Amino acid sequence: MNEDGYTKRNQGSDLEVVRVITEERRIGMTEAIRQRGRRYADLVDLLFFDWPKAKDVIENLRTYVSEHIQRHDDPVIYTIVTEALDEYHEAVFNPGGRKLEDPLRLAVFINALVTATCRELQIVIMNDAGNSWSLASGTPFASWLMANDGELTIYSQAPEDESSLREVIYSLLTSESVKRILKRAGHEDAVLANRVVTDR
Repeated sequence: MNEDGYTKRNQGSDLEVVRVITEERRIGMTEAIRQRGRRYADLVDLLFFDWPKAKDVIENLRTYVSEHIQRHDDPVIYTIVTEALDEYHEAVFNPGGRKLEDPLRLAVFINALVTATCRELQIVIMNDAGNSWSLASGTPFASWLMANDGELTIYSQAPEDESSLREVIYSLLTSESVKRILKRAGHEDAVLANRVVTDR
């Protein structure tokens, strides 16, 4: 590991782990998304206006993944959230002019968040002692990182069971109230199966 705290070795992954988050990165997730540009500032405001609980979902992602996993000096969680906001934009500003029902728009956002998280973090991070972290571990990455010293290696690894992984991520990110909303509207199973249909 170099003096900046980056991992030295990556096996098939373009991601790196940064042990020390710089002072300018120690801001709230909402503020970090706003700094991505006016488009994302407006979209995150709209999302939180429509669904205040979505803020908790984004913060849950941050707590679980953290800013420590980066690509080209940019936390991968920002890529995940902006991609989900792009999907939400498409659901809100439907090209056909038909407004999608509110719970379906929430389902689109949650589905995109889970899908992007699973795709961007098809990795296992391992230290010299053989201890490892992956999305399926159920342990927040920052907690694992604090407990595991030494040089880290990131390996690309597709999930053995993607549907089980989606369930893990969905459970970690969503509150009981969000789950109830999606279940009552008939969208929870579609999110878990990555089959949210908007008929765009």
